[in-house]
Amino acid sequence: MKHWITALLLMVLVGCAQSQDSRTHSASADAQKQVAMMSEQNNQLDSALNIYQRLYKKKPDAEINLALGRLYYKSEQWVLAQTHLEQIEEDQPEWAKSRIWMAKTQLKLSNPELAFVNLPTDINTNELRNLKAVTLDYLQRHEEAQALYMQVLAADKLDVKARRNLVYSQILSGDYREAEVQLVALYELGVRDRQRDMLAAIVALLQQDDPKAVRTLEGYSSPYEVEQLLAQLESLKATQ
Repeated sequence: MKHWITALLLMVLVGCAQSQDSRTHSASADAQKQVAMMSEQNNQLDSALNIYQRLYKKKPDAEINLALGRLYYKSEQWVLAQTHLEQIEEDQPEWAKSRIWMAKTQLKLSNPELAFVNLPTDINTNELRNLKAVTLDYLQRHEEAQALYMQVLAADKLDVKARRNLVYSQILSGDYREAEVQLVALYELGVRDRQRDMLAAIVALLQQDDPKAVRTLEGYSSPYEVEQLLAQLESLKATQ
C-alpha cells in the first residue's frame, strides 16, 4: 500500500513539474515573440527571423509559420516564405492572413494565377483592393485592375502607391493620356522622386521621340539600362 501511495505521489509531482515546465516554456516563448515583434516593427528583420527560427525548431505552429512567412517575404526570400505559409492549414486561425501573404509571395514568384486563387473573396480594404488590382494587371486584365485602383483613390486620393500602380496599368493598356493625368496628380501631391520622373519619361517616349525624356532616364540609369529600357518600350509600342 505504501509503495502504491508513493508511486501515486511521484506521478502527481512529475505532472506538476511538467506543467510548470510547460508554463515556463510558454512564458519564455511569449516574451521572445514580443521581442521579435518589436524587432520587426523597427525593421530589424534578421533579428526577428533568428528568434522565430529558434521558436520554430522547438515547437512549430501556425502562428510561427505565419511570422516566418511574413518575415521571409519582407526579406525577399520568396521560396522560404512560401514554404512556411504552405504549412498553415485551413482550419487554423492564421489561415486568412496567411493567404494574403501567400498571394503577395506568388506575385513575387511570377505566379499570378496562384496569387489570384489565394486572394480572399471579400475584398473589403484598400490594401486588398490594391493587391487584387496588381494581380489583375499581371493577368493582363487591366480594365478590371484600373477600376479597383480608382476605388482606392476615391476613398483616399493621397494613396500614392495606388496612383503609381494605376499609371503602370495605364501604360500597359496603352492609355498614355490618362497616365499623364495621374502623373500630374502625383506631382501636385508633392511626389518628386526617381520613380515618378522615370514613369513620366516612359509615358512621353511611348507617344513620341523625346530627347529630354531620354536624358531623364540617363540621369537615373546606366547607358546599358537605358538602352535595354528603350528597346522594351519599342516592343511595347509594337504590341499596342
